[in-house]
Formats: sequence, C-alpha cells, structure tokens
Amino acid sequence: GGTYAEALLGPIDTLDPLYASSSAEIAASKLLFSSLYSYDQTGSLRGDLSEKLETNAAGTVYTVKLKEGVQWHDGALLTAKDVEFTINLIKNPETRSSLRVNWQDVKVKAVDDYTIQFELPAVYASFPNALTFAVLPQHLLKDVAPGAIRENTFSQSPVGSGPFSFRLLQSADEKK
Repeated sequence: GGTYAEALLGPIDTLDPLYASSSAEIAASKLLFSSLYSYDQTGSLRGDLSEKLETNAAGTVYTVKLKEGVQWHDGALLTAKDVEFTINLIKNPETRSSLRVNWQDVKVKAVDDYTIQFELPAVYASFPNALTFAVLPQHLLKDVAPGAIRENTFSQSPVGSGPFSFRLLQSADEKK
C-alpha cells in the first residue's frame, strides 16, 4: 500500500523494457518489471523471480526454477511461459529490440509452469548475467503482432510484476 513517486531526468518515450534506452526508461523498467536475476548492492547476482539455477555438465544448458505464486499487477500468475514468450519476442526481428543480438542462438523452453530451460550453442560462463532481462506478460501481449509491440498501449501503461505498479506518468516540460 501507499504511493511511491520518483523524479527522473531524461525522456520517457516508452515504459516497455524491451525498448528502454534512456536512463529514466531503464530506471522505471527496474521498478515495474521483475527479472529472473538482478544485482544486489554489491554487484552480485541474486534471484528475483528465480529460486534455483542448475547447469548441465557441459555448461550449455541452464535450467531455472521460478518462485511460485508470483503475480502480475493485474493478478494473473507469472509462469515460465511468460519467460519463454519474452525471449521469443526479443529474438523476433519484427520486434526490433536491441536485446536481440544477445539471444539469437539461444533456445528457450518452458519445461513446466515454473521451470524454464535455456540451451546455448557453446559454453558461455557469464550467461547468468544475461538473465537480468525484464519478463513481459504473455497473457496481455500474445495477440499483439511483434512489429506492433512498441506502439501498443502497453508501452505507455504497462502491467508488470516488479516491486511497483504503474499508475501515472507525468512529465514536466523544461523551461529556461
């Protein structure tokens, strides 16, 4: 309960984390959306949506167990299907996400409701650092064409799963 207000310097053209590029957009994204992992105060990775991470012996398959019961701000449950959907959206060239280059050769599969698996083409020891992307809600975006995601109303009025939910974006024009 309660209200949190934050003032940020810089443009906010989108609240969709796939397209966040200004420092204000990135800061807002971290407040509104959860990720599998995030960085703590010391710069170490810590589980956000993730409960457990396992790697196969070859170091090419990462399996992430999600925390159960996490909800989107509209009350729907967040599942591995949301993670799979987000990565496939990022990988789709029609989405035009700058994150695409990091995920092109990675295969992603929802094993069950709370388990997601990533298969890499080769060993990549720092792959867990890539698991800090914001997860998007499949139930709200699955019927939106990938090329239309950026212009969708979601980009101005998002539903996330992060520590804060979106209510209002108010901008002040700079006057000199």
